[in-house]
Amino acid sequence: MRALAYRDDPSRTAAPYQGPGESEPDDAPTVTQEQAVAAVTAVLANEAEFAFGETAEWWVDALMNELANLQGHVLLSLLIGAACPSIGQRLNEMLGRYIEQTANGLLAEMDPDQLEHCGVHQ
Repeated sequence: MRALAYRDDPSRTAAPYQGPGESEPDDAPTVTQEQAVAAVTAVLANEAEFAFGETAEWWVDALMNELANLQGHVLLSLLIGAACPSIGQRLNEMLGRYIEQTANGLLAEMDPDQLEHCGVHQ
């Protein structure tokens, strides 16, 4: 919950970012792209049950939705990937950034207990 999303409340007794459900914007832990991709890869390969609190089925759905936005890249990669490996590299980079952003977004929404269950410490 963002503190700026609500107007000032004259009856508020908590200090800024100290109310229920509030956290300072910089408090959320983050992962690198490499860490995020490795965790999601492990879930998709059935080596782990969850990645950032989500199942393989959830990640497949999220990644397929993202690939739907990249259909041209996917088709080019499949059709001429061997002749032009930079297309596959570009697709890999785009998916990697998406996974990193999604993972960090999921982490930002988690409470401390969920973070600890995921193996992420603040």
